[in-house]
Amino acid sequence: MSKIHGVLDEYLDEAHRTFRVEVLRGGMNRLLFRSNRTNVLSTRIEILFMNVKYLSVATQLIGPQIRRVGDLREHADLVPWTVESAGLSIYSIRCVEGEGLLVAGSLSVEVSEASATDPSDFFMMD
Repeated sequence: MSKIHGVLDEYLDEAHRTFRVEVLRGGMNRLLFRSNRTNVLSTRIEILFMNVKYLSVATQLIGPQIRRVGDLREHADLVPWTVESAGLSIYSIRCVEGEGLLVAGSLSVEVSEASATDPSDFFMMD
Protein backbone atom coordinates (compact mmCIF):
# COMPACT_ATOMS: atom_id res chain seq x y z
CA MET A 1 0.00 0.00 0.00
CA SER A 2 1.32 3.44 -0.83
CA LYS A 3 0.08 6.92 -0.07
CA ILE A 4 0.61 10.24 -1.75
CA HIS A 5 -0.67 13.16 0.30
CA GLY A 6 -0.79 16.86 -0.38
CA VAL A 7 -1.18 18.97 -3.48
CA LEU A 8 -0.62 17.24 -6.79
CA ASP A 9 2.57 18.72 -8.23
CA GLU A 10 2.70 16.58 -11.33
CA TYR A 11 0.31 14.90 -13.67
CA LEU A 12 -1.88 11.98 -12.63
CA ASP A 13 -2.70 9.76 -15.60
CA GLU A 14 -5.09 6.86 -15.03
CA ALA A 15 -6.05 6.38 -18.70
CA HIS A 16 -6.65 2.64 -18.20
CA ARG A 17 -9.13 3.00 -15.32
CA THR A 18 -12.69 4.13 -14.67
CA PHE A 19 -13.49 6.15 -11.54
CA ARG A 20 -16.82 7.14 -10.08
CA VAL A 21 -17.89 9.57 -7.41
CA GLU A 22 -17.91 7.45 -4.28
CA VAL A 23 -18.63 10.17 -1.70
CA LEU A 24 -19.40 13.88 -1.88
CA ARG A 25 -19.70 15.46 1.55
CA GLY A 26 -20.72 19.08 1.94
CA GLY A 27 -19.78 19.63 5.58
CA MET A 28 -16.05 19.60 4.94
CA ASN A 29 -16.34 19.85 1.14
CA ARG A 30 -14.76 16.45 0.47
CA LEU A 31 -14.98 14.60 -2.83
CA LEU A 32 -13.83 10.99 -3.21
CA PHE A 33 -13.40 9.28 -6.59
CA ARG A 34 -12.81 5.51 -6.53
CA SER A 35 -11.66 2.94 -9.06
CA ASN A 36 -12.13 -0.58 -7.73
CA ARG A 37 -10.06 -3.68 -8.36
CA THR A 38 -11.02 -5.83 -11.32
CA ASN A 39 -9.91 -9.15 -12.82
CA VAL A 40 -7.29 -7.15 -14.72
CA LEU A 41 -6.41 -4.41 -12.17
CA SER A 42 -5.08 -5.68 -8.84
CA THR A 43 -5.41 -2.43 -6.87
CA ARG A 44 -8.10 -0.03 -5.76
CA ILE A 45 -7.32 3.66 -6.21
CA GLU A 46 -9.02 6.47 -4.31
CA ILE A 47 -8.58 10.14 -5.15
CA LEU A 48 -9.64 12.54 -2.41
CA PHE A 49 -10.09 16.27 -2.91
CA MET A 50 -10.40 18.31 0.29
CA ASN A 51 -11.98 21.74 0.70
CA VAL A 52 -13.72 21.58 -2.69
CA LYS A 53 -15.11 24.98 -3.63
CA TYR A 54 -16.05 24.48 -7.27
CA LEU A 55 -16.50 21.45 -9.48
CA SER A 56 -17.54 20.96 -13.06
CA VAL A 57 -16.83 17.30 -13.83
CA ALA A 58 -18.72 14.13 -14.68
CA THR A 59 -19.76 11.71 -11.93
CA GLN A 60 -17.98 8.92 -13.79
CA LEU A 61 -14.49 9.46 -15.16
CA ILE A 62 -13.23 7.08 -17.83
CA GLY A 63 -9.46 7.36 -18.21
CA PRO A 64 -8.96 10.51 -16.13
CA GLN A 65 -5.88 12.67 -16.52
CA ILE A 66 -5.63 15.14 -13.64
CA ARG A 67 -3.28 18.09 -13.73
CA ARG A 68 -2.77 20.83 -11.18
CA VAL A 69 -3.11 24.03 -13.22
CA GLY A 70 -1.90 26.24 -10.39
CA ASP A 71 -2.96 28.53 -7.59
CA LEU A 72 -6.51 29.88 -7.89
CA ARG A 73 -5.28 33.43 -7.30
CA GLU A 74 -3.21 33.20 -10.47
CA HIS A 75 -5.91 31.53 -12.60
CA ALA A 76 -9.21 32.87 -11.22
CA ASP A 77 -10.34 33.73 -14.77
CA LEU A 78 -10.72 29.99 -15.51
CA VAL A 79 -13.56 29.61 -12.99
CA PRO A 80 -16.92 31.17 -13.91
CA TRP A 81 -17.82 31.72 -10.24
CA THR A 82 -16.31 33.98 -7.61
CA VAL A 83 -14.50 31.73 -5.15
CA GLU A 84 -12.43 32.75 -2.12
CA SER A 85 -8.93 31.91 -3.30
CA ALA A 86 -6.75 31.52 -0.19
CA GLY A 87 -4.95 28.16 -0.25
CA LEU A 88 -6.85 26.76 -3.22
CA SER A 89 -5.64 25.16 -6.45
CA ILE A 90 -7.29 24.61 -9.80
CA TYR A 91 -7.21 21.08 -11.21
CA SER A 92 -7.93 20.21 -14.83
CA ILE A 93 -9.61 16.83 -15.27
CA ARG A 94 -9.68 15.33 -18.75
CA CYS A 95 -11.40 12.05 -19.51
CA VAL A 96 -13.39 10.33 -22.23
CA GLU A 97 -16.49 12.33 -21.23
CA GLY A 98 -14.77 15.68 -21.72
CA GLU A 99 -12.76 18.20 -19.72
CA GLY A 100 -13.72 19.78 -16.44
CA LEU A 101 -12.32 21.89 -13.63
CA LEU A 102 -12.17 21.45 -9.91
CA VAL A 103 -11.08 23.97 -7.27
CA ALA A 104 -9.86 22.43 -4.01
CA GLY A 105 -7.39 22.85 -1.19
CA SER A 106 -5.61 19.53 -1.69
CA LEU A 107 -5.59 16.22 -3.49
CA SER A 108 -4.53 12.88 -2.02
CA VAL A 109 -4.24 9.49 -3.65
CA GLU A 110 -4.48 6.11 -1.94
CA VAL A 111 -3.52 2.88 -3.71
CA SER A 112 -4.42 -0.35 -1.91
CA GLU A 113 -5.50 -3.93 -2.35
CA ALA A 114 -8.83 -3.22 -0.66
CA SER A 115 -12.00 -4.61 -2.20
CA ALA A 116 -15.02 -2.62 -3.33
CA THR A 117 -16.80 -3.37 -0.04
CA ASP A 118 -13.91 -2.37 2.23
CA PRO A 119 -14.16 1.06 3.84
CA SER A 120 -12.20 3.94 2.45
CA ASP A 121 -8.61 4.34 3.57
CA PHE A 122 -9.38 8.03 4.10
CA PHE A 123 -10.68 9.05 7.53
CA MET A 124 -14.44 9.64 7.77
CA MET A 125 -15.19 8.92 4.12
CA ASP A 126 -17.51 5.92 4.71
